[in-house]
Amino acid sequence: SVPAPFRSALGDGTAAANEVIIFRSLSADALDACSIGYLAQLSAALDDPATPQDYRTLIEDTVFGSSIRLPIDPEGRIIIPEEFMTFAGIGE
Repeated sequence: SVPAPFRSALGDGTAAANEVIIFRSLSADALDACSIGYLAQLSAALDDPATPQDYRTLIEDTVFGSSIRLPIDPEGRIIIPEEFMTFAGIGE
């Protein structure tokens, strides 16, 4: 479940988000989540020539290569795919 304040933060400022992007964390056996707008900002940052190539490759592979869009239902629920739940150690 994605609480209403988080859905509002993921939205565009005029409406709450109806989707969330999830991907494997870069630093832990966990999942990270963000808005589509954040991915656009991250993509722009990767175009910066000052960004180290190894960091750029890690972000491209982990975030852009394996992220998925999940719809948020009207009650704020999402369904996380099994492979992501296994990676993060999420059980019942």
